Amino acid sequence: MKVLHINQSDVVGGAAIAGYRLHQALLNEGIDSNLLVGAKHGDSDRVDTVYRRQIIEKILRKGFCNPLGLNYIDLVASFDLPKHSFFQTASVLNFHNLHTGYFNYLAIVL
Repeated sequence: MKVLHINQSDVVGGAAIAGYRLHQALLNEGIDSNLLVGAKHGDSDRVDTVYRRQIIEKILRKGFCNPLGLNYIDLVASFDLPKHSFFQTASVLNFHNLHTGYFNYLAIVL
């Protein structure tokens, strides 16, 4: 089994610490585990960043999303997740604390 955790951060903040502890516990049990995060603060090779597309996201946010109250729709980088090797090899996805402005929830329906 290969688990991929998607979280706002790896080690900064309460939700991040809880997610990272879950990740570490799975590794300790011999389960392959990785994280994709909005902000990486540690140096683990099992953690990678969801890279943002700042210019496109800013245009979408100001011209479309904010006026209509569509939270996080502007975060188009989330649709690149299926291209990441962590995602491609995962058999289980754990979505953890998605409401912190780094993840477009529509990306999980594709």
